[in-house]
Amino acid sequence: MKAVLFIGVMLFGIGLWAQDGSPDLSFGDNGIVETDLGDGEEVFYAAAENSLGHILVVGAFYPYTGEPEKFIASYLENGMLDISFGDNGMIRSTIIDNASYTDIKIQSSDKILIKSSGYNIPTILTQFFPDGSVDTTFGINGSIDLFDSNFYSGRLEVAESGKIMAVTLGWVSDEYQILMKRFLPDGTPDPSFGNNGELIYPISEPSSVSLGDVEMLTDEGFFILYRISQNNTQTFMLLRFSPSGSLDEGFGDNGLQLIPIEDIYTFCSCLAFPDESILVSCNYSDFDFNEFKKMIKLKPEGDLDQSFGNGAVEGLIGSIIQENQRVIVDNSFTDWEGGTDPYYRRIFSDGNLDVSFVLHSNSGTLGSYNLQTLLDGNLLLTGSSIWYNPERYIVLQKFINSPLGIEENTLNNVLISPNPSEGVFNIRMSPLADTVSEYQIVDISGKLIQEGAFESQNFSIDLSAYASGMYFLNLANQTYKLLKN
Repeated sequence: MKAVLFIGVMLFGIGLWAQDGSPDLSFGDNGIVETDLGDGEEVFYAAAENSLGHILVVGAFYPYTGEPEKFIASYLENGMLDISFGDNGMIRSTIIDNASYTDIKIQSSDKILIKSSGYNIPTILTQFFPDGSVDTTFGINGSIDLFDSNFYSGRLEVAESGKIMAVTLGWVSDEYQILMKRFLPDGTPDPSFGNNGELIYPISEPSSVSLGDVEMLTDEGFFILYRISQNNTQTFMLLRFSPSGSLDEGFGDNGLQLIPIEDIYTFCSCLAFPDESILVSCNYSDFDFNEFKKMIKLKPEGDLDQSFGNGAVEGLIGSIIQENQRVIVDNSFTDWEGGTDPYYRRIFSDGNLDVSFVLHSNSGTLGSYNLQTLLDGNLLLTGSSIWYNPERYIVLQKFINSPLGIEENTLNNVLISPNPSEGVFNIRMSPLADTVSEYQIVDISGKLIQEGAFESQNFSIDLSAYASGMYFLNLANQTYKLLKN
């Protein structure tokens, strides 16, 4: 036991002791990497991570003189450019016909999928090898046509199986249509989906329609969120499709659910919990540029979950659902010129605030940005500086984010809260494994500091008398980390 614990502590290192949301000082310059492409304006679009921990970023560069460029940049785990990729870590090429790199996904083989799109032009998907060269075995000479110019660039997702999902919205034959395409990992249409890999969902609405999020599920089913705008009011609808592309009749009204949100909200997004309940986040700004944000949670069948923040959580937008089902939420403010100082908090899956987490960007005001979880559990904030900043650059910031080792709904249905705690940890275990279950608590050296047994599904462990730090609870053949403040 002592050897195992010692190895675990060495592997996690300093990160476990740092405050969640604090900069990872091992990355770049005190947690920040800035890349200046020259005199002009950089625009960040998307980032992804491969199995080696390398970070790939796509975007566009608009120089003050000369032709605009699209770029792919590859960074090592420590933030340095990966000189084995492209030309000393980057691929830069002239933007032709407004076609820029706008999205990136990584396959399990570490091959790189990059979407190229622009206004009123076809949307193309190209696959690259990890070194940045084009994989000509993918599709036709390395690329596949996703959508023609009648459709917007849409959303790109990759399922755990490696299948590629592309969803877009267009105005065709005097109606709005959601067009869905699914491809096998090699770029050929997936015959198990729709009509040879393609499906159209018509929206018979006379008013304006816009596409929102596409959220993939582990079984290759998916959600699509869209907005209907009419007479300055907004209606948000959520579709759920089965893996084959048919509407899931067990969700909402035969697969369609009206989002129960006030019509003043102008934008909504969605995230799926592991149990397939849905977090919907909406916002709007008034004429004085005051921002209003609201989150609600829908049960897997589509009904409103009244237990989530008593029906709603105000002032926050969901960004990431962690494996332990806690939610990283965006509490940033965007000014009237489009600049944002990213600021994030974290909530429990029931909507209550997790005070152990605060993340605040240290790189000034950004124009475009995105937060994502890395393979090591830490968080990556990627973006580009706003147009009115005197310094223009692409910025990457890495932040500590301990997964805590404790899921709020584990396979053994063990819930530990609060965690971190000032000393008292409440344990709930259901169903009870045995009539009497024993537990042991050890410190980071492997020393047994407490043991006992419980006869009910709810009990408490008091570590108030012990020093702040990390402890291990051995319970029902599982080990959980306890973090004492």
